[in-house]
Amino acid sequence: MAMNKKIFFLLCVLVISGCVTNGELVKTNFNSRQEYVNTHPEISLETKQAILNVKVIKGMTKTDVLAAWGKPSRISPETSGESWFYDQPFFSLSPWRFVSFTSEGKVYNYGEGYGG
Repeated sequence: MAMNKKIFFLLCVLVISGCVTNGELVKTNFNSRQEYVNTHPEISLETKQAILNVKVIKGMTKTDVLAAWGKPSRISPETSGESWFYDQPFFSLSPWRFVSFTSEGKVYNYGEGYGG
């Protein structure tokens, strides 16, 4: 009986740590975001602030979004552009996210949240 409790506890720790770690994989770190804004003087102050604050705003380019949120877990082509999805495992501490781009590669819609 004691062995079953130990195995159950170990599985719980692995599941929880996996959820937390997986959520962090889609995020960039502050240093990489700072380096991106420092090496791209052409982007607006509003876009720079969004990237540093791990936010996405309308008008950003795909590279701006990569700097802010990192690589998406999946990409869905659309007739007018494409959408990127940042899926999270069930019970993740990180939000799910999506961003939709125009055919010119600019953000026109985005969102994030928790749960289903």
